[in-house]
Amino acid sequence: FAAFHAKGSMKAMKQFLIGDLIPESVDHKDQKQIDFEKGYRELRTQLIKMGMFDSSKLFYLYKCSFNMCMWAVAVAMVAFSDSIAVHIASALLLGLFWQQCGWLAHDFLHHQ
Repeated sequence: FAAFHAKGSMKAMKQFLIGDLIPESVDHKDQKQIDFEKGYRELRTQLIKMGMFDSSKLFYLYKCSFNMCMWAVAVAMVAFSDSIAVHIASALLLGLFWQQCGWLAHDFLHHQ
């Protein structure tokens, strides 16, 4: 969880805590598993130090602008054409617009 979410995310999750793992479920880890988890924790620490988890406002500005351009083109295709093929292409572009908006909203929530 910590590898993919902002520092404050765990605070919001506390209200959903329904219990802890039973100790026996984590005590049986062999050295290979312990080393594997340690490697991921070290990798996360390095990525944080490199700034890889910092969001770029310029990127989000670009993505929002690009999404709005997709929407405008899809609307224009319908408004200025009577062709069924153009309307179908517009529907596909509008579907791509909504899909990109979904991922963009997901990314916004990671960096709120």
